[in-house]
Amino acid sequence: CHELAHQVGFAREHEANLAGFLAARATGDSSFLYSAYLDMFLYANRNLYLLDSTAASTHYKGLSPLVRRDIRELQAFQDRHRTMIDWVTDRLYDRFLRLNGQKEGIRSYGSVVVWLLAIYRQEGGI
Repeated sequence: CHELAHQVGFAREHEANLAGFLAARATGDSSFLYSAYLDMFLYANRNLYLLDSTAASTHYKGLSPLVRRDIRELQAFQDRHRTMIDWVTDRLYDRFLRLNGQKEGIRSYGSVVVWLLAIYRQEGGI
């Protein structure tokens, strides 16, 4: 959904994340919903961790054991497949984003949390 959002004109990463989340949420398909909400939880909890690691840990522990297992499996998969090329690619892509007006670079993906909070305040939930 994120990549499709780019194709229809959402250039900034946090905007594509939001559009992708909203599209996935609107499908009603359980796989899309799970993926979208898990992705947003990971962004939100990562941002929270930077401010309050104890609160982030508490929220993580509040997830169901199956969701925590999925997160561990995702992290293990990423760890197994991470190479030096990924490190270089991340640095190059961060620079590309900065040169194209996204001041936070690769960290701009996580800025979607601000939009999620706005939706939460407006709708009373996400």
